[in-house]
Amino acid sequence: NDGDGDGGDEDDAKKDLKRKSAKTTTKSSQSFSSPLFDSVSDAVALFSGSRSRTVRVAATKAGLQLVTSLVKIAKAKAETRDTKQRQLDSESKKKRPNAAMLRALTEALVKTQTRIRGAERMIADAFTKIFTHRFRDVDASVRAACMENIGKWMRSHPLFFLSDVYLKYLGWSLSDKDAKVRRTVL
Repeated sequence: NDGDGDGGDEDDAKKDLKRKSAKTTTKSSQSFSSPLFDSVSDAVALFSGSRSRTVRVAATKAGLQLVTSLVKIAKAKAETRDTKQRQLDSESKKKRPNAAMLRALTEALVKTQTRIRGAERMIADAFTKIFTHRFRDVDASVRAACMENIGKWMRSHPLFFLSDVYLKYLGWSLSDKDAKVRRTVL
Protein backbone atom coordinates (compact mmCIF):
# COMPACT_ATOMS: atom_id res chain seq x y z
CA ASN A 1 0.00 0.00 0.00
CA ASP A 2 1.41 3.39 -0.97
CA GLY A 3 -0.69 5.38 1.47
CA ASP A 4 -3.33 6.61 -0.99
CA GLY A 5 -6.19 4.54 0.45
CA ASP A 6 -9.10 5.75 2.51
CA GLY A 7 -7.38 5.17 5.85
CA GLY A 8 -8.89 1.71 6.44
CA ASP A 9 -5.58 0.07 5.67
CA GLU A 10 -3.86 2.27 8.25
CA ASP A 11 -6.37 1.24 10.95
CA ASP A 12 -5.82 -2.43 10.11
CA ALA A 13 -2.08 -1.87 10.16
CA LYS A 14 -2.28 -0.24 13.60
CA LYS A 15 -4.34 -3.14 15.00
CA ASP A 16 -1.91 -5.64 13.52
CA LEU A 17 1.00 -3.69 14.97
CA LYS A 18 -0.49 -3.76 18.47
CA ARG A 19 -0.81 -7.54 18.30
CA LYS A 20 2.75 -7.91 17.03
CA SER A 21 4.19 -5.49 19.58
CA ALA A 22 2.70 -7.48 22.44
CA LYS A 23 4.39 -10.62 21.09
CA THR A 24 7.66 -8.79 20.40
CA THR A 25 7.73 -7.29 23.89
CA THR A 26 7.40 -10.73 25.46
CA LYS A 27 10.09 -12.28 23.23
CA SER A 28 12.54 -9.39 23.64
CA SER A 29 12.11 -9.24 27.41
CA GLN A 30 12.89 -12.92 27.70
CA SER A 31 15.90 -12.81 25.38
CA PHE A 32 17.51 -9.63 26.75
CA SER A 33 18.20 -11.09 30.17
CA SER A 34 20.73 -13.82 29.63
CA PRO A 35 22.04 -16.62 31.80
CA LEU A 36 25.56 -15.40 30.98
CA PHE A 37 24.84 -11.96 32.42
CA ASP A 38 23.25 -13.52 35.50
CA SER A 39 26.28 -15.78 36.01
CA VAL A 40 28.80 -12.97 35.54
CA SER A 41 26.96 -10.56 37.82
CA ASP A 42 26.53 -13.27 40.46
CA ALA A 43 30.25 -14.11 40.33
CA VAL A 44 31.27 -10.45 40.53
CA ALA A 45 28.88 -9.92 43.45
CA LEU A 46 30.30 -12.98 45.22
CA PHE A 47 33.91 -11.81 44.81
CA SER A 48 33.06 -8.22 45.72
CA GLY A 49 32.03 -9.52 49.13
CA SER A 50 35.34 -11.27 49.71
CA ARG A 51 37.32 -10.72 52.90
CA SER A 52 40.46 -10.24 50.85
CA ARG A 53 40.75 -6.52 50.17
CA THR A 54 42.49 -7.00 46.82
CA VAL A 55 39.85 -9.38 45.50
CA ARG A 56 37.04 -7.20 46.85
CA VAL A 57 38.41 -4.03 45.24
CA ALA A 58 39.03 -5.74 41.88
CA ALA A 59 35.58 -7.35 41.83
CA THR A 60 33.90 -4.09 42.84
CA LYS A 61 35.66 -2.22 40.03
CA ALA A 62 34.60 -4.96 37.59
CA GLY A 63 31.02 -4.73 38.82
CA LEU A 64 30.98 -0.95 38.51
CA GLN A 65 32.34 -1.25 34.97
CA LEU A 66 29.63 -3.81 34.18
CA VAL A 67 26.96 -1.29 35.18
CA THR A 68 28.77 1.47 33.25
CA SER A 69 28.71 -0.65 30.10
CA LEU A 70 25.01 -1.36 30.53
CA VAL A 71 24.34 2.36 31.01
CA LYS A 72 26.17 3.09 27.74
CA ILE A 73 23.99 0.51 25.98
CA ALA A 74 20.80 1.98 27.44
CA LYS A 75 21.90 5.49 26.45
CA ALA A 76 22.63 4.43 22.87
CA LYS A 77 19.26 2.68 22.63
CA ALA A 78 17.54 5.78 24.05
CA GLU A 79 19.14 7.91 21.33
CA THR A 80 17.93 5.42 18.71
CA ARG A 81 14.45 5.52 20.23
CA ASP A 82 14.40 9.32 20.10
CA THR A 83 15.44 9.29 16.44
CA LYS A 84 12.77 6.73 15.53
CA GLN A 85 10.17 8.76 17.43
CA ARG A 86 11.08 11.92 15.50
CA GLN A 87 10.90 10.01 12.22
CA LEU A 88 7.52 8.55 13.18
CA ASP A 89 6.19 11.98 14.16
CA SER A 90 7.41 13.46 10.89
CA GLU A 91 5.85 10.69 8.81
CA SER A 92 2.57 10.93 10.74
CA LYS A 93 2.29 14.67 10.04
CA LYS A 94 2.45 14.20 6.28
CA LYS A 95 -0.71 14.76 4.28
CA ARG A 96 -0.52 11.19 2.98
CA PRO A 97 1.60 9.13 5.36
CA ASN A 98 3.11 5.92 4.07
CA ALA A 99 1.39 3.13 6.02
CA ALA A 100 4.29 0.70 5.53
CA MET A 101 6.76 3.30 6.80
CA LEU A 102 4.54 4.06 9.81
CA ARG A 103 4.32 0.35 10.59
CA ALA A 104 8.07 -0.18 10.25
CA LEU A 105 8.92 2.84 12.40
CA THR A 106 6.42 1.85 15.08
CA GLU A 107 7.78 -1.70 15.18
CA ALA A 108 11.34 -0.39 15.45
CA LEU A 109 10.26 1.98 18.22
CA VAL A 110 8.59 -0.83 20.19
CA LYS A 111 11.66 -3.10 19.83
CA THR A 112 14.02 -0.34 20.89
CA GLN A 113 11.92 0.56 23.93
CA THR A 114 11.80 -3.11 24.93
CA ARG A 115 15.59 -3.33 24.68
CA ILE A 116 15.94 -0.21 26.81
CA ARG A 117 13.70 -1.73 29.48
CA GLY A 118 15.75 -4.94 29.33
CA ALA A 119 19.01 -3.04 29.76
CA GLU A 120 17.52 -1.05 32.63
CA ARG A 121 16.42 -4.27 34.35
CA MET A 122 19.95 -5.59 34.02
CA ILE A 123 21.34 -2.31 35.39
CA ALA A 124 19.00 -2.48 38.38
CA ASP A 125 19.92 -6.12 38.98
CA ALA A 126 23.69 -5.51 38.86
CA PHE A 127 23.28 -2.35 40.96
CA THR A 128 21.40 -4.28 43.64
CA LYS A 129 23.89 -7.16 43.66
CA ILE A 130 27.05 -5.05 43.74
CA PHE A 131 26.66 -1.34 44.44
CA THR A 132 24.22 -1.56 47.34
CA HIS A 133 26.67 -3.75 49.26
CA ARG A 134 29.88 -1.92 48.40
CA PHE A 135 28.93 1.73 48.86
CA ARG A 136 29.34 1.10 52.61
CA ASP A 137 32.58 -0.89 52.31
CA VAL A 138 35.19 -0.55 55.05
CA ASP A 139 37.69 0.67 52.43
CA ALA A 140 37.19 4.37 51.67
CA SER A 141 38.58 3.96 48.13
CA VAL A 142 35.81 1.45 47.33
CA ARG A 143 33.16 3.80 48.71
CA ALA A 144 34.62 6.70 46.70
CA ALA A 145 34.70 4.59 43.53
CA CYS A 146 31.03 3.73 44.03
CA MET A 147 30.11 7.41 44.43
CA GLU A 148 32.20 8.44 41.44
CA ASN A 149 30.48 5.85 39.25
CA ILE A 150 26.94 6.60 40.35
CA GLY A 151 27.63 10.25 39.52
CA LYS A 152 28.76 9.24 36.01
CA TRP A 153 25.67 7.08 35.58
CA MET A 154 23.40 9.92 36.65
CA ARG A 155 24.96 12.26 34.11
CA SER A 156 24.86 9.63 31.39
CA HIS A 157 21.33 8.27 31.93
CA PRO A 158 19.45 10.82 34.06
CA LEU A 159 15.95 9.53 33.28
CA PHE A 160 16.81 6.29 35.00
CA PHE A 161 19.17 7.33 37.81
CA LEU A 162 17.75 10.67 38.94
CA SER A 163 15.15 9.14 41.20
CA ASP A 164 14.96 8.66 44.94
CA VAL A 165 15.91 5.00 44.49
CA TYR A 166 19.44 6.07 43.48
CA LEU A 167 19.77 9.59 44.90
CA LYS A 168 19.51 8.30 48.46
CA TYR A 169 22.97 6.72 48.16
CA LEU A 170 24.49 10.14 47.47
CA GLY A 171 22.66 11.59 50.46
CA TRP A 172 23.83 8.84 52.76
CA SER A 173 27.41 9.20 51.58
CA LEU A 174 27.44 12.95 52.27
CA SER A 175 27.86 12.03 55.93
CA ASP A 176 30.68 9.53 55.29
CA LYS A 177 33.51 9.56 57.82
CA ASP A 178 36.12 9.95 55.04
CA ALA A 179 36.56 13.39 53.45
CA LYS A 180 37.54 11.87 50.08
CA VAL A 181 34.19 10.07 49.82
CA ARG A 182 32.28 13.24 50.76
CA ARG A 183 34.20 15.24 48.13
CA THR A 184 33.47 12.60 45.50
CA VAL A 185 29.75 12.85 46.22
CA LEU A 186 29.87 16.59 45.61
